[in-house]
Amino acid sequence: MKCHQPNNRIPLTEWANEVEQIFDRFLGKPEGPVPVGKEIYRPALDIAETEKAYMVSIDLPGVRGEDVKLEIHEDKLTISGVRNLVHKEEGKSFHRVERLHGDFNRTVVLPNSVDHDKIEANFHDGVLEVSLPKVEKVQPRKIEIKTTLG
Repeated sequence: MKCHQPNNRIPLTEWANEVEQIFDRFLGKPEGPVPVGKEIYRPALDIAETEKAYMVSIDLPGVRGEDVKLEIHEDKLTISGVRNLVHKEEGKSFHRVERLHGDFNRTVVLPNSVDHDKIEANFHDGVLEVSLPKVEKVQPRKIEIKTTLG
Protein backbone atom coordinates (compact mmCIF):
# COMPACT_ATOMS: atom_id res chain seq x y z
CA MET A 1 0.00 0.00 0.00
CA LYS A 2 1.41 3.34 -1.04
CA CYS A 3 0.91 6.49 1.05
CA HIS A 4 -0.44 9.43 -0.85
CA GLN A 5 -0.08 12.99 0.41
CA PRO A 6 -2.78 15.50 -0.35
CA ASN A 7 -1.57 18.48 -2.42
CA ASN A 8 -2.01 20.96 0.43
CA ARG A 9 0.46 19.25 2.79
CA ILE A 10 4.16 20.00 3.11
CA PRO A 11 6.49 16.99 3.33
CA LEU A 12 8.03 16.61 6.79
CA THR A 13 11.58 17.45 5.68
CA GLU A 14 10.48 20.71 4.06
CA TRP A 15 8.44 21.59 7.15
CA ALA A 16 11.46 20.92 9.41
CA ASN A 17 13.63 23.15 7.20
CA GLU A 18 11.06 25.96 7.38
CA VAL A 19 10.87 25.69 11.19
CA GLU A 20 14.67 25.79 11.39
CA GLN A 21 14.75 28.94 9.22
CA ILE A 22 12.17 30.62 11.49
CA PHE A 23 14.32 29.86 14.56
CA ASP A 24 17.45 31.07 12.75
CA ARG A 25 15.76 34.38 11.94
CA PHE A 26 14.54 34.70 15.54
CA LEU A 27 18.09 34.07 16.84
CA GLY A 28 19.53 36.67 14.50
CA LYS A 29 21.30 34.26 12.17
CA PRO A 30 21.64 35.43 8.57
CA GLU A 31 19.17 34.09 6.04
CA GLY A 32 20.43 31.85 3.29
CA PRO A 33 23.82 30.28 2.97
CA VAL A 34 26.73 32.09 4.58
CA PRO A 35 29.76 32.28 2.29
CA VAL A 36 32.65 30.10 3.46
CA GLY A 37 35.04 32.12 5.60
CA LYS A 38 32.41 34.74 6.48
CA GLU A 39 31.08 33.10 9.62
CA ILE A 40 31.46 35.00 12.85
CA TYR A 41 33.61 32.94 15.17
CA ARG A 42 33.58 34.47 18.63
CA PRO A 43 35.12 32.12 21.20
CA ALA A 44 33.71 32.26 24.73
CA LEU A 45 35.85 33.71 27.46
CA ASP A 46 35.71 33.99 31.24
CA ILE A 47 37.39 36.57 33.46
CA ALA A 48 38.05 35.77 37.11
CA GLU A 49 39.87 37.57 39.90
CA THR A 50 41.90 36.35 42.82
CA GLU A 51 43.68 38.36 45.46
CA LYS A 52 46.89 38.37 43.39
CA ALA A 53 45.77 38.23 39.74
CA TYR A 54 43.09 38.37 37.09
CA MET A 55 42.61 35.25 34.98
CA VAL A 56 41.28 35.22 31.43
CA SER A 57 40.28 31.81 30.02
CA ILE A 58 39.18 31.50 26.41
CA ASP A 59 37.84 28.35 24.75
CA LEU A 60 39.64 27.63 21.49
CA PRO A 61 38.73 24.06 20.53
CA GLY A 62 40.32 22.95 17.29
CA VAL A 63 42.76 25.89 17.30
CA ARG A 64 46.50 25.32 17.32
CA GLY A 65 48.61 27.36 19.73
CA GLU A 66 50.68 28.76 16.86
CA ASP A 67 47.49 30.18 15.32
CA VAL A 68 46.83 32.39 18.38
CA LYS A 69 48.32 35.82 18.99
CA LEU A 70 48.30 37.64 22.32
CA GLU A 71 49.06 41.37 22.45
CA ILE A 72 48.89 44.02 25.11
CA HIS A 73 48.73 47.69 24.26
CA GLU A 74 48.18 50.31 26.93
CA ASP A 75 45.15 49.05 28.87
CA LYS A 76 43.91 46.44 26.36
CA LEU A 77 44.66 42.73 26.05
CA THR A 78 43.85 41.40 22.58
CA ILE A 79 43.56 37.71 21.80
CA SER A 80 43.33 37.00 18.08
CA GLY A 81 43.89 34.13 15.70
CA VAL A 82 42.21 31.77 13.30
CA ARG A 83 40.20 28.59 13.60
CA ASN A 84 40.68 26.71 10.37
CA LEU A 85 38.02 24.86 8.41
CA VAL A 86 38.00 21.24 9.56
CA HIS A 87 35.56 19.54 7.21
CA LYS A 88 37.82 18.94 4.21
CA GLU A 89 38.56 15.27 4.63
CA GLU A 90 39.32 12.75 1.92
CA GLY A 91 36.46 10.36 1.25
CA LYS A 92 33.85 12.30 3.24
CA SER A 93 30.94 14.26 1.93
CA PHE A 94 29.52 16.59 4.58
CA HIS A 95 25.78 17.26 4.60
CA ARG A 96 25.83 19.76 7.45
CA VAL A 97 28.61 21.86 8.96
CA GLU A 98 27.73 23.89 12.06
CA ARG A 99 31.15 24.28 13.69
CA LEU A 100 32.23 27.84 13.02
CA HIS A 101 35.65 28.76 11.74
CA GLY A 102 37.50 31.85 10.64
CA ASP A 103 39.40 34.73 12.20
CA PHE A 104 38.61 35.77 15.75
CA ASN A 105 39.52 38.74 17.88
CA ARG A 106 38.62 39.34 21.54
CA THR A 107 39.73 42.42 23.47
CA VAL A 108 39.65 42.84 27.24
CA VAL A 109 40.13 46.22 28.90
CA LEU A 110 42.53 45.83 31.81
CA PRO A 111 42.40 47.62 35.14
CA ASN A 112 45.34 49.84 36.09
CA SER A 113 46.43 47.33 38.71
CA VAL A 114 47.81 44.78 36.18
CA ASP A 115 51.59 44.27 36.12
CA HIS A 116 52.21 44.14 32.35
CA ASP A 117 55.72 42.72 32.77
CA LYS A 118 54.53 39.58 34.59
CA ILE A 119 51.69 38.46 32.27
CA GLU A 120 51.85 34.74 31.43
CA ALA A 121 49.84 32.58 29.04
CA ASN A 122 49.35 28.81 28.80
CA PHE A 123 47.51 26.87 26.10
CA HIS A 124 46.29 23.38 27.02
CA ASP A 125 43.49 21.14 25.74
CA GLY A 126 41.95 23.89 23.62
CA VAL A 127 41.84 26.48 26.40
CA LEU A 128 44.07 29.55 26.54
CA GLU A 129 44.61 30.78 30.09
CA VAL A 130 46.16 34.20 30.61
CA SER A 131 47.36 35.20 34.07
CA LEU A 132 47.41 38.95 34.69
CA PRO A 133 49.18 39.50 38.01
CA LYS A 134 48.27 42.57 39.99
CA VAL A 135 50.88 45.19 40.78
CA GLU A 136 52.17 44.66 44.28
CA LYS A 137 50.73 47.24 46.59
CA VAL A 138 53.22 49.83 47.65
CA GLN A 139 53.63 49.67 51.38
CA PRO A 140 53.82 52.94 53.30
CA ARG A 141 57.35 53.81 54.19
CA LYS A 142 58.46 55.99 57.05
CA ILE A 143 60.76 58.79 56.08
CA GLU A 144 63.22 59.94 58.67
CA ILE A 145 63.26 63.67 59.20
CA LYS A 146 66.72 65.02 59.82
CA THR A 147 67.06 67.97 62.07
CA THR A 148 69.92 70.35 62.19
CA LEU A 149 70.95 72.43 65.14
CA GLY A 150 71.07 75.91 64.44
